[in-house]
Amino acid sequence: MDKNSSAYKAVLLAVVCAVAGVLLAGVNAITAPLIEKNALKAVESTLEKFFPNGNFSDVTSKYVTDEYNLVDGVYEAKGEGYVFTLHNTGYDAGGFTFAIAFANDGSIVGYEALEQNETAGRGSLAFEGDYVEKVKGLTSTDEMPLISGATITTKAVRAAVTQAETIFNKIQGIAFDSSASSSTTEEKATTSSNKLSDVDTSKASCTESSTGVYACKATGLGPLTATVTVKDGAVVSITDIKGSEVTDGYEDAIFDEKNLKNYVGATLDSEIDAYTGATLSDNGLKAMVSAALQAASK
Repeated sequence: MDKNSSAYKAVLLAVVCAVAGVLLAGVNAITAPLIEKNALKAVESTLEKFFPNGNFSDVTSKYVTDEYNLVDGVYEAKGEGYVFTLHNTGYDAGGFTFAIAFANDGSIVGYEALEQNETAGRGSLAFEGDYVEKVKGLTSTDEMPLISGATITTKAVRAAVTQAETIFNKIQGIAFDSSASSSTTEEKATTSSNKLSDVDTSKASCTESSTGVYACKATGLGPLTATVTVKDGAVVSITDIKGSEVTDGYEDAIFDEKNLKNYVGATLDSEIDAYTGATLSDNGLKAMVSAALQAASK
C-alpha cells in the first residue's frame, strides 16, 4: 500500500487510535482503583467518627444518579451501615456540607457539619448540640425537624437528608414515602391552643418591681427579658424587651410595635395567634406575658 495514499493514512490512524485506546484502558485499570482509594482515604477520618474501625467502600457511583443532586458521596461500612456526605444552600449563599450515618437497621447513628458558615446562633443551630442529639434519635423513615429562627437552613438540611434516606431505604428495602410530611415541633405549635392561660410558663418568671409592673424573663430562641405592665387583670404594655433575637436575625418582627399591640388589653382568657416562622420567640414572649398575668392575679 502506498504510504502516501489516503487509505494507508486512514489505516495507520486507526491502528494508532486502537493502540492508544488499549494503553489508556490499561492505565485507567491501574489508576482508577488508586484514585478511588485516595478519594476514600480523604473522607475516611469522617467515616470513622460514625463507624470506628469500619471496613469502608465507596458505593457512590452505584447508587447516586442525577435525581439525587444533593448527595455527594455514599460509603458503605461493611456489616454496619452507610454514611452519606451531602450539600445544600441555606441562609449563607456559600452553602454547607454535612454527613449523616445510618446503621443497617435504619437508626441514625451520626450527623455533623463538614463545612458551614450559617449565621451563629441561627442557622448554625442546625449543626450544634441539641439539634444533633435530636437527629441521632431519629430513623431513616423520619423527617428532619425544623428549628424556628433557622427555618431556611433546616429546610435545606431536610431536603438533602430526604434524598439520602430515599437511597438508603431502597438499599435496605425499607418502606419510605419521601413525599410524606411528619409533624414537627414548629408545625405542631401552630395547631396548639393560643390561649394565654394555656401557655407553658415553666421557662419564664416575673418579679413585681412596682405596683402592676413586672420584670420578666424567659427562654425564646435565646434568653429574653421584658417589662410587662398589668392593670385590672389585663396587659397595659410590654416594654424594654431585650435579647439577641430582638435586634438581629429572622425573629425581630415579632417584637415590633405592630405585633405587641395584639397583647394590649389581653387577659389570661385571651387568645393570641401564633406567630408563624418564629415559634420559639413567640413562645418566649407569650410565656412572659402569661407569667405576669398569673402573678398579678395572686
